[in-house]
Amino acid sequence: MFALGNATFASRLKEIKSIRKTMLPKIAEQLGLQSHVVRDWAAGYGEPDIGYLIRLSEVLNVSVDYLLGLKDNIEI
Repeated sequence: MFALGNATFASRLKEIKSIRKTMLPKIAEQLGLQSHVVRDWAAGYGEPDIGYLIRLSEVLNVSVDYLLGLKDNIEI
């Protein structure tokens, strides 16, 4: 596992969820996870492994760099 900077990752996840008008349970379903896992990420508890981080970026149509807080541009 790697350090994402939970506060940045959690805030980016919540922000993009709102922009994309989707719900955390729907995101979890698309990732094949239980909804509490994605809720925990959004709350700053835990973080996805690299595989889920990549998949999450695909599901939300954003770059991994955006989710990590390395870029502010939402678009890929």
